[in-house]
Amino acid sequence: MHDLASRLQTLIRPGDHLWWGQATAEPLTLTRALVAHRHAIARGGRLGVFVGIGQSDTLQPEHADVIDFFGYAASGPHRRLASAGVLAGLTLARALDQSVATGQAQQLRGFK
Repeated sequence: MHDLASRLQTLIRPGDHLWWGQATAEPLTLTRALVAHRHAIARGGRLGVFVGIGQSDTLQPEHADVIDFFGYAASGPHRRLASAGVLAGLTLARALDQSVATGQAQQLRGFK
């Protein structure tokens, strides 16, 4: 296994949810290592990845064998994920519902 992938395996546990910079801020070295070594990193489990605005073609539908994709952007390169049915979309209403359910909605007081 690649040295970077071994290091990622010590940091990422099965069931973890990951996110990174969007568009041109995506850390390609890390994301490419993650998808290339996803089976070893997930150790028989699954990983969650938040998908924002995409610029690279790193994430592919076949990576859904180990990775659960969720996010708000199904455009650009992430359209392939959505078309393959492996991208769970988040809507603003769903995000707000989750905030209320977890008690994080207090930050929204006074917002109209």
